[in-house]
Order: sequence, then C-alpha cells, then structure tokens
Amino acid sequence: MPHVWEVKLRSGAIVEGTVLSTSGPVADAEIRVLPSREAGGMFGAIFESEASTHSDAQGNFRIERLPPGTWRLGANHEDHARFFTEPIDLFEGENAAQILHMKDGGSLVVTVQGGEGAPAAGAVVQAMEMELVSSETGTTGPDGVAVLNHLPAGNWRLMRVDNIDASNPTEMKLDFKFVFVTLEEGEVEEVLIGGLVQTADVEGVLTMGGQVLANHTIVLVGNGGVRTERSDQDGSFKIPGVALGDYLLNVVSGLGGGSSWSGGLELRSPGLVRHDINLPSSAVEVRVVDGATGLPVSGVPVNLRPEDGSSVSGGAFIQSSADGLARFTMLRPGRYLAAVGNLAMPLLGGGEGLGSILVSDITVLGEDSGLVQVEARLPAPAKLRVRILGSDGMVLAGAHVHCLSAQGQSINFFSTKGSNAKGVVELSGLPPGPQRFLARHPQYGSTEFETMLVAGELAKQEVTLQAGIQLRITVVDEKGAPVTGVLAVAID
Repeated sequence: MPHVWEVKLRSGAIVEGTVLSTSGPVADAEIRVLPSREAGGMFGAIFESEASTHSDAQGNFRIERLPPGTWRLGANHEDHARFFTEPIDLFEGENAAQILHMKDGGSLVVTVQGGEGAPAAGAVVQAMEMELVSSETGTTGPDGVAVLNHLPAGNWRLMRVDNIDASNPTEMKLDFKFVFVTLEEGEVEEVLIGGLVQTADVEGVLTMGGQVLANHTIVLVGNGGVRTERSDQDGSFKIPGVALGDYLLNVVSGLGGGSSWSGGLELRSPGLVRHDINLPSSAVEVRVVDGATGLPVSGVPVNLRPEDGSSVSGGAFIQSSADGLARFTMLRPGRYLAAVGNLAMPLLGGGEGLGSILVSDITVLGEDSGLVQVEARLPAPAKLRVRILGSDGMVLAGAHVHCLSAQGQSINFFSTKGSNAKGVVELSGLPPGPQRFLARHPQYGSTEFETMLVAGELAKQEVTLQAGIQLRITVVDEKGAPVTGVLAVAID
C-alpha cells in the first residue's frame, strides 16, 4: 500500500519598501536579501542572496515568501553608492516595511604605473572599504587610469591584484602594492599605485638553533605593500625589488597559520641587502584533554599569545593533533596565555560538546630555553544568552561579547558573532563557574558584567552599554609629516 505524505507549505514573510536618494525615488535599483552579518560584519556581505528584485519607477519594491530569520537588505545602483540595512528580524506571515536611503558616494581616480614609471594598461585595481567590508574593482585604460565611482564614504585600501599568480597555492608569492585613502561623501580623490621607486634585493638564510629552516614563509609588510617568499631546502630566500622603507618582517611555519615570529627590517639603500634570520628555538606545547575523562581531544583550536596583549594579530592558532597536542615554536622570552576550545576560534571548528578555558602563567625564560609543556583540561560547556541595550535603552544589533579571565584577558580574542536585530547574542562552549564578560559595540560603547554559569545550562543576562570616548591617533614621521597605512593598536 503506498504511503501518503502531507506537506504543509509556509507562506513565509514579506519585505517591501521604497528606495530613495537625495533627488527622489531610485528606479531599477537591485534589492538583495542577504544573511545578517552576525559574523562581525565581515561575512554577510559576501554571501549569496536569498532573493532579489528591482525597484519600479517610483522606487518601490516587494519580495515575498522569505524564510523567517534575521536578514539584511542590500541596494545596488549604477548611479549611487551601495547601501546595506541593519539586521531585520522577519517572522512567519509578517509584512516588514523598509525605506532604503542611497547616497551618491565619492570617486577614486586611480593611476597605476609600472616600476619604470610608465602607465600600466589593463591593470586590475581592487578597492576595499575596511569597516563596511565593501569591495569594488576596476581596470585601467591605455593611460593607466581606472575610475571607481559611487563608492560609500569610508577608509579605503587600494591594491593592484592582476599580478598575483594563484595557480599553485603552495608556491604562491604575494607582491601587493597598496595605498590607503579616506573618502568623504561627494569627494573625488586621486591615487597613485606603483611608479618609479628605489628598490633593494633582500636575501638571507633562515635558521633556528644553527639548523636551516626550509619551506617557511617570509613576509614583508610595509607602508606600500606586502611581499612574500619561501625559504628553500638550504634555508635561503631572496626577495627582489623591494621598495625602500621600514617593514614588519614575519616568519610563518606552514601554509596560512601555525607558529609565527615577528621582527623589523629597515631598507635605506638600493642594491643587495643581506639579512639572515636566526629564530629562537623556545617552544610551548599544549596538551588538550577532556576534563572528565583525561583523554586527549583532537581538532581543538588553541590560540597562544603574549600575556601583555602586544600581538596585534592575536597570536598563533593551531588545532590539536590526534594526540591532543598543539606545539608553538619560534617564541621569544616572556609570559604567554593559551585560549583553548571552540570559543577560541569557532571558524576552525573542533571542540564541540566541550567548554573552553584560558591557561595563563605560561613562561618562556629565554630564546633557547627549550620546550614548556602545559595541559588544558576542557570542562563541560555552559551557555550564555545576552540581550544588549544602548545607553538610550534601545536594543543594539552588531554588539559583541567576550569572555574574560580574572586578569581581563579574553578567551575569544576574535568575536565571530554579533547581536541580532533584537540585541541578542548567544555564546556556547563557555567554562562553568563565575565568569566575567565584556560587551562592546564599535559605535555605542561597552560594559563589563559578571554572571554565574552552570555546565549544561543556559544563563540569561541583559546589559546596558555605557557610552565611550573616541580616540583619534595621528601617526607622524621624524619630520612631523603624517604617515599612512600604519596599524594603531590601543592596549587596555
């Protein structure tokens, strides 16, 4: 006898509204429904849309049968800057009304030149807005000029990207030339990428404790770009044509992660520059075990970083091996802490079903003081749901919550999930017991609060952010002239 299945289709939600500009309704604007950027504003803008439509002659639009959830609307039009709404909660059967206000934006006139100062025709220029995470590209004409119109106001990083060969990722070398510029609404900025500059060829040998290191990545990061090279089987490396200037020098083991070391390099004269790098051999090994059974746990994110917060990159991230081990090398003397568990870096996965902890008081005595071993016993996990309000009592979307140690150090150095349209964010994989948290929003302030967590249970809290202050930093050189492209970090 055949089976009979009954399927009930939901009507979904409806979102409708009008697209406006300073001159009136915007016709034929593309409206896209995007996942809410709960992941910190970084990922939602690049996801594929759930649905899309175009506004009519009066700027009106309507999208039906949307699944319930938290979404954003994105508006795109060739004569206006891109626009994204704040998160919108849609419920079954709801009809949500939205007004999308588009601006004209500003323009960037980008000139790209080769190393001899000649125009670079056909060069691909990428512009990335650092806060909105909005990206635009353009191609230069025969005169080496690309014009990017209708860009949202903000801080933009411009980079030539057509000279990157990604055909073999294991051998990929980066040669980025980038420029930073602040663009205001209605402004036209002229920018030069490349051009005739004095360069040096940097070569050397990479060693650790007298032994050469092969297949490590050497990274030079300066005001005008990024250069990378990998050491060969003899530990040798050569980076030709590096523009003169001051550079942050990083050495990274493995592809895209693992242990890392940072130093500096000053290039003052053109020609051949010899720069050998002898790395410290001290290391820390974290053994990750289940706190209940004592058995090793594999695939758990482990983040090792200096205790004083001096690592602007957040330290190094490694997932524990099949034996539950995560080893960090190339360490300088000092005090370190290790964030262990899924909360340390949820994007890596691993550690599900267990809590996260922060192991402190890890001391490396010298550059060649050997291996320091510590154990991280992961507890049963607890959960916390926080509703976040602004100082005006209104719910805040896009606020982030960090779990702190008694010394104020964060387990989740990177927060990948912000509060939704109801001001609510939920953290899992937390350690049980009395815990302290920091809730903050990039525009509306922060606050710290304490709560008791119980393994296997969900704690709830409502907090109100206190308005903060704005810190403006101007970086200048020895002559007092402003310096662009410098990363400024405020350490509490």
